[in-house]
Amino acid sequence: RNIDSSAFDFSISGNNLYYLRGGAGNWNVSRYDIASKNRSQIRQVSRLENFIASESGFVIVSDGKSRIESFTGEKSDLPEGWNVRGSCGSILLIEYDEQIHLIDFNVLMQKLKEVNGASKHASVQRTLSQG
Repeated sequence: RNIDSSAFDFSISGNNLYYLRGGAGNWNVSRYDIASKNRSQIRQVSRLENFIASESGFVIVSDGKSRIESFTGEKSDLPEGWNVRGSCGSILLIEYDEQIHLIDFNVLMQKLKEVNGASKHASVQRTLSQG
């Protein structure tokens, strides 16, 4: 019988404790409000290889792909070849090309949004010019 458990990786931000709980094939990123003692589910995850929590959000690795998500719901895929090794506060430790880089979670999220927006814009422009 599968027994629910919680992962060791967690983050505290303000009055909220963020953590991963569940069991094989049924994981939930959860928030526990320390003051009100209420628990809520942020996101359900069925396939999970790794989970890294920071003060601003989390990274989920599933099927070899890394996805970054803020606690406000913004999401983006991390570039291929980037391996998140851990976090400290809002700083992510990302391995790329055999080097560890320290990147602020919110700065990374903003830059990924800019890159994704620019690539979507370029794709639309190519489609319009071909049309």
